[in-house]
Amino acid sequence: MKIIDIYNIDQSHVFDEFEMSFANTIDCKYTILSNIDISIIDINHIDDIIKGNPLIDKSYYEDTPYSCDSDVHCIVDYCDNYGLPLTLAEKHSLIAHEIGHIYLKLSKTNQGGLVEELDADSFACSIGLQTELKSALIKLESFEQNSKLKDEIKVRISKLL
Repeated sequence: MKIIDIYNIDQSHVFDEFEMSFANTIDCKYTILSNIDISIIDINHIDDIIKGNPLIDKSYYEDTPYSCDSDVHCIVDYCDNYGLPLTLAEKHSLIAHEIGHIYLKLSKTNQGGLVEELDADSFACSIGLQTELKSALIKLESFEQNSKLKDEIKVRISKLL
């Protein structure tokens, strides 16, 4: 797995540090990801992945600090604009969660909805980020305004022991 920053978005080096810390573990545990390039973009470059498709709502990519488009192996970094105070380790856990979505797509085990969110959470936990993910989700849940998403986050938190 290699993270590509073509727009020089990673000014604080969060993705660089993630890659240095976790790429080898991910490549060994999830070999399907070992030759995959994952691009990172910010909301200013979202048109590059939606390619002007009017059916895709840009706000989809703004509802969490990080989101992904698993079809094009891309993570959208909205973290600085989102306003949630996360530690570096919490950011890493959310990045791992998004990479989990890419893995699920590549392994053809993505099911959508809450099941897929839980599976992506399991991916992050499998590389040692369970505590950090739980902490990030607790912060996210307290920040979330949408009651349906808030309830989904609560379920996700409850599954992390």
